[in-house]
Amino acid sequence: MSTEITRINPDTLHPTPGYHHLTVMEARRTVFLAGQCPLGRDGEVVGQGDLDAQIDQVVSNVLGALQAVGAHPDDVVRSVIYVVSDDGAVLASAWHRLTRSAIGAAFTSASTLLGVAQLGFPGQLVEVELTAALPESAGELMSPSSPAGRESIITKDSPRSVADTVARLSEIVEAKGLKLFAVVDHSDEAAKAGLELRDTRLVVFGSPAAGTPVMDSVPLAALDLPLKALIWDDEGQTKVSYTAPPALAARYRLGPELAARLAGIDALTDAVVAGEPG
Repeated sequence: MSTEITRINPDTLHPTPGYHHLTVMEARRTVFLAGQCPLGRDGEVVGQGDLDAQIDQVVSNVLGALQAVGAHPDDVVRSVIYVVSDDGAVLASAWHRLTRSAIGAAFTSASTLLGVAQLGFPGQLVEVELTAALPESAGELMSPSSPAGRESIITKDSPRSVADTVARLSEIVEAKGLKLFAVVDHSDEAAKAGLELRDTRLVVFGSPAAGTPVMDSVPLAALDLPLKALIWDDEGQTKVSYTAPPALAARYRLGPELAARLAGIDALTDAVVAGEPG
């Protein structure tokens, strides 16, 4: 199945401020986003009376919705923007803020901007509807029957305690010339707050030389970089868990060269859990 999206501005139609009159999509799975509103997780309108703040919240909500299905702003094939105003300058300002945001690529496809009298929530000033064509990798990642769906998180048993496994991982990271950024001891922080949590530690590590090209190509990949390994106790059995490199590659639509930069964690964690404790 083709993954091509073609955007066209015919010579017979007027120039546009960034969108395209026509978007041609080959056969792909399609996702229709409900109108994304400037609501926080509590369901309340963010930024009462502040259009820019509301646009920023809508952008955040759109990113979360697209990521949930493995899509990206440049997968969007149709957008409709509603702004509560009859002032052309206000509408233009909203358009510019959206097109320069993290979802700006969404508005290079067929797009409509409407000034309206009122939207659904009290104090709501903006809403964005989107239709996106899911990449093939997203369909594979979402399918429970696919290897990527089954193995988006990889977990391995360690023969050592949590503390010793963390120490072994740290030693291997440093021996390979990688950078150990942090070890976050969640259980210790829980104890300081008067709470109990099984022994749970997150090791953050990686190589700036390997990760920088990935983030330069796909800025949102920085949400998952540097690489992380969760080392935790499961009723006496130490576990080492991490996001599978193919899942990360699918999430950010990385090509083979960039995906290969994340694959080393498999062999590294194999070395961590190998052998018997000394």
